[in-house]
Amino acid sequence: MFLDSFYQFKFRKYIFQNTHNLGFDTRKLSGAKIAAIGPVTNLSLEKYGVRNVLIPKVFNTEALGELLIKEAIKGKNILLPRSKMGDDEFVTKLQSTGAQVTEINIYKTVIPEQSKKLSTEIFKEGIDIATFTSSSTVHGLVDLLGGINKLKNVNIACIGPVTETAIKKVGLTSDILAPESTVESLVEAIKTHFTG
Repeated sequence: MFLDSFYQFKFRKYIFQNTHNLGFDTRKLSGAKIAAIGPVTNLSLEKYGVRNVLIPKVFNTEALGELLIKEAIKGKNILLPRSKMGDDEFVTKLQSTGAQVTEINIYKTVIPEQSKKLSTEIFKEGIDIATFTSSSTVHGLVDLLGGINKLKNVNIACIGPVTETAIKKVGLTSDILAPESTVESLVEAIKTHFTG
């Protein structure tokens, strides 16, 4: 059994659109179990003909880890494509069950040059809300702004508890937390916060 966690769009697109160039026969995936963190990832996998994807009820790595452990992964090989900033606890949890985890760092978050100037202009005008969809967006914006001072009087909206934890670790408080870790749920939570 081969478990794979496709939770990054660019990786899915790269694998499925470039399999021929890579010399990879996608039929080899027929016996693999594929895992994803949420419904959007699942829908994009379905476009490539991937069905029966394992998806946790709560859309985060902790719940995905628990789901994979229930799949009896001892001695199994797990390919984990993810960010270089990925949660080490997730890998440790899988390895503690006897799984062989191979991580592939498929992307890293970088701050574009023009972002510094743009963020200065935006914060000069004032903002009402900052939305965060991952821990890396928290760290990226805090780094860009040179600290948390400009965010202290701004409503903070988080896509889920993992992102909210990152907000707390940098010294801020989340005002809005999406009940489900999806962009749609985050948008609804923001609407509710401002309209009651």
